[in-house]
Amino acid sequence: MKLYFQDSSADTISAKISAQLEKDGRYNNIVSVAPGSDAFTVTIQKLGQSKLIFAKEESHWRLEQEKIALSHKAYKSKVYHIIEKIILSLGGRVEKS
Repeated sequence: MKLYFQDSSADTISAKISAQLEKDGRYNNIVSVAPGSDAFTVTIQKLGQSKLIFAKEESHWRLEQEKIALSHKAYKSKVYHIIEKIILSLGGRVEKS
């Protein structure tokens, strides 16, 4: 999965995704987003913990690593769909690999 944004900062992207999660209200208690130096991490915390780490490449953010909790495996496609919806609502673009 690749994400394209006009903003290139992990801090800015993380803040925008977090704000959108809070605004939506459905997932802000179980999903968090944290910036890193050249990456940002989406963490899902409910009946286990899953992490999706997106690393900065030239013009996009690539899903570099995923650690999916056993209890989340059945919902993996739903989680990706939610992420895609949020990215699109922020004016970004998603390319599925």
